[in-house]
Amino acid sequence: MAKGAHQKDDGWSLGCVQVQPGPGESAEVWTLVVQMDEDREGKQSNFMHSPDWNSQDSKPEFQTQSWISSFWLSPKGTLWATDGKQVLCFPKSGKSRSEPSPMGKQTLRIWGLDDDQRFLLGPDGLVLRSKGKNWQDISRTDKRRLVMIDGLDEDSLYAVGHGGSFCHLGTKGWETIDLGVETNLTALHVGADGWIWICGEKGTALRYRAGQIVHLKAKRDRDFRGVVSFQDQIYWAASGLGVEILKDDAIVPFKPDVPGQRIAANSLYLWCCGQNEICRFDGTDWQGEEFT
Repeated sequence: MAKGAHQKDDGWSLGCVQVQPGPGESAEVWTLVVQMDEDREGKQSNFMHSPDWNSQDSKPEFQTQSWISSFWLSPKGTLWATDGKQVLCFPKSGKSRSEPSPMGKQTLRIWGLDDDQRFLLGPDGLVLRSKGKNWQDISRTDKRRLVMIDGLDEDSLYAVGHGGSFCHLGTKGWETIDLGVETNLTALHVGADGWIWICGEKGTALRYRAGQIVHLKAKRDRDFRGVVSFQDQIYWAASGLGVEILKDDAIVPFKPDVPGQRIAANSLYLWCCGQNEICRFDGTDWQGEEFT
């Protein structure tokens, strides 16, 4: 069974592995729900969508008979995804399409800066970048796997990954930044104020800006899977321990009874997911939706 998955009565496991809200002031939400049979042979990925979660439950929008490892929703509403072997495109209007992973590489995560520039991450430091139709290999030379990239513009692109890997993508390529940690880093958030929030396994949590590194206090049994800013607060996805919040320089419990596998936010809502559930926080109240 996949980590953080829900076991169904028919032997299939079901897991909400990623959630992404619509841009800006929107109640739109997309959720990636993956299923696998008990023999780990049958796989199915469903993109659940609600254009307005305030009034409409999520409904299946797209489906593949493969294990989608990640997706990204562009500012114009195009959904991009990868299942390791192919890149899939589901436009807001028009026909969906797929193509083999560029250069025959295994790709595990997709993310975009805008509708014109996308990135694919994979094993052994693989990074592919597209500014249009063609892909360019800008992989890391140290071979450490990068798992997430984030940024507000081309000058603020940062990535994190295995073995404490943290780097900045500049005009001359990747610049390695030593954070003084060796644990696997799992997520980051580039804030509008210039601070970069970073998290990982074994309670690893930091903030970084212009060479300044601040190690945050967190319990060692926390395996953080995400960090976001919402309503001027910093929230952390703490796996099976729910969602936590930053108070001064310490990360403390906030909502332990919600799934904390992944976390996302827009200007109106904070979202988290895991098991067979997504939950939404508006700054005051929590609401949830379960998938079966």
